[in-house]
Amino acid sequence: MAVKTFNNSKLFVAGPRQAKAGLIAIPDIFGPNSGRIKQDAEALAKLGYAVVLVDAADGDYPVTLDGVDVPAWLKRNSFEKVSAAHVANAIAYLQEEIGVESISSYGYCWGAYVGAKQSALGTPVVKGHVSFHPSWSAEQLVNGEGAVEKMTESISVPQFLCAASNDPPLVSEGGAVEKILKANAAIAKQSNVVNFSDMIHGWVCRGDIDDPATKEAVKKAWHLASEFIQTINPFDRREIHVIMPEYLVFFVHQHFDFRYPELEALLTMQDLPRVAETVLKDPETRKLPEPESSPLVRVQLPSAKHAKFLSERGILVKGVYEVWGHTSSGGGYDELVKSVEAFQGPQKQRILQDDKRSWRINVSVFGKKLSMDEQRERREKFRDGLPFAGPVQMKNPDETFLVLEELGLDQDLHPGMKPKQIFFLRELAGSEKNRGRGGARDLVDQQTLKRRAYIGPTSMESEMALLMCNMALVQPGDLVVDPFVGTGSVLIPCGTHGAMCYGTDIDIRVLLGTGVGVTGAGVVVTDEKSDGKERVNVITNFKQYGLPLPELVRADNSMSPLVKQCEGFFDAVVCDPPYGIRAGARKSGRKRQIKSDVSMATKQENYIAPTQPYAAEDVMKDLLEFAAQTLREGGRLVYLLPTTYEYTDSDLPRHPSLQVIANSEQKLTKKYARRLITMVKRTPTAEEMAAVESAETAAKSNPGDVSFANLREKIRKRKSEDVEGLEQH
Repeated sequence: MAVKTFNNSKLFVAGPRQAKAGLIAIPDIFGPNSGRIKQDAEALAKLGYAVVLVDAADGDYPVTLDGVDVPAWLKRNSFEKVSAAHVANAIAYLQEEIGVESISSYGYCWGAYVGAKQSALGTPVVKGHVSFHPSWSAEQLVNGEGAVEKMTESISVPQFLCAASNDPPLVSEGGAVEKILKANAAIAKQSNVVNFSDMIHGWVCRGDIDDPATKEAVKKAWHLASEFIQTINPFDRREIHVIMPEYLVFFVHQHFDFRYPELEALLTMQDLPRVAETVLKDPETRKLPEPESSPLVRVQLPSAKHAKFLSERGILVKGVYEVWGHTSSGGGYDELVKSVEAFQGPQKQRILQDDKRSWRINVSVFGKKLSMDEQRERREKFRDGLPFAGPVQMKNPDETFLVLEELGLDQDLHPGMKPKQIFFLRELAGSEKNRGRGGARDLVDQQTLKRRAYIGPTSMESEMALLMCNMALVQPGDLVVDPFVGTGSVLIPCGTHGAMCYGTDIDIRVLLGTGVGVTGAGVVVTDEKSDGKERVNVITNFKQYGLPLPELVRADNSMSPLVKQCEGFFDAVVCDPPYGIRAGARKSGRKRQIKSDVSMATKQENYIAPTQPYAAEDVMKDLLEFAAQTLREGGRLVYLLPTTYEYTDSDLPRHPSLQVIANSEQKLTKKYARRLITMVKRTPTAEEMAAVESAETAAKSNPGDVSFANLREKIRKRKSEDVEGLEQH
């Protein structure tokens, strides 16, 4: 959803600019990002409504209710003090900016109460209000006994309430609210209260829709809500379905610890709900599917466009598919065929009836290879259920379908085992070469170090660099800096995705390409004075891929000039800091003080300032301080941290202004690994400041105890093959 500021109100908006009907959505006490609230709004916008989701509490939303003084929160964010103005601005936006003919509203929990308060004002343009698991009793907490009844008596527009089993009796069927609404002749016929006796408070936006009963209850609630909205808007005849279309994401079966963090980043880029709300849970464990056991993840997204984006940017994504049919454990092909026949996706009939649209059906099994006869047998099962009007075309068809069985990784141990699940899928995007659809994973090969013009001993391999770019949420126009730029391998993916790149490094030889780096295939290093030839360096790499050139500065990150000059300037800091394993970390200074006057030497044109060793603990402290100073609020720091088997979370470098949001481990040997750390810039609380400061003090007393300290000495005790891959950038 787009974010608009209108008359000092923050509004999340979606839908067509010329919509006739407008909907105002009011969130629960946890805010606009709670549960499926934004998903619901996006789904309504796709139906043609102009939807405005209101930040009705100025961002003052608790994460949980543990320890929250709810009455105090309600009084602080009372309708009269805060919410009324924001709802009024949402109404004005729909009228003035969109030009809708009528407006209805809906709200969840506390938002349902805010909408009821608005209805009590009698604003003529708002035709009616839907309350999902209504917290109208908030009026009683704010204004005392009898306040809910008094508010209801003032309501002048129709109301529809969906009450949960544990909602107060006064808002349930037969309660005081329903009696008062039915006693009001002007709205009695259109107003209604319905109990959902098997549901608990919050189920419409936060309930687990992997549970069949909850899913059906959500569908029913929105069906009844759509009937109510159609009643108060006679020209509106759209059925509301907010259960999102289902898609299957086929991941590469590696880098398991990175799968959900990258998916979370891809969802964040699209302003979609988090993984916990988007990914369908395992029906047996009721948890997210374990990455080690399966590369298949089912997700619910607003549209195919959102699904395709996962392939366009996802480095660990092999393909993305629209689910036309699915059977869970124990289900066979008869059940799958019935599932496909029952599927009513928006594209299905158009595809089946188009006599010019070519198609093919592929068959694949994860965990086993099928013979041609076995594949043909499975295709034939769909002959009657899918009467395609168009021609079969096995090479480059308009539509490619996939019958996919998942047997699992232990098929060799248990031959004859039934599939865990079977899918019938429509291919939307594939990200492996020759899949015919294209995708971000092709970049892994296109930007491989094997064909890179200029590389060094610590150049980052393309797959990890692309992953780091995604974790940093890099998008076109972003400002991205690598304070240890080296050969530029971390910045190249950022430039590929449209970022403006900046880099600093203390070693001028690396930046200029004078004897430190090596060259890839077909490139010859020459002296800069040679006629007609260009020295190979960081700039060459960007030219190789046709990218805008980066801004490069020789700088010492322990005293970087960017800290003061670029405060809050960058969207992302992405880097692989030096740890003294393959390349020694250095900073400005001398090991020993000298007595002679060096002032004249420093003024020479070719003078290069001396450097001294840079301890890993100091590297990390300075990096986090650099990021905290130069990142904007909400900007991200993404870096790699090599560790030993002794690693614990207490070893992770901390800063009060940087919050860890992802920590993914890549095992390299039995004793060594590296972790991709993602942190976000935010304003810390006083308690967090105190906690982090005390932790830093404790670490300083024994700096060598943290697992990333003294790595060089630890690794010297290991065989050389254990070191391979530990530090690459």
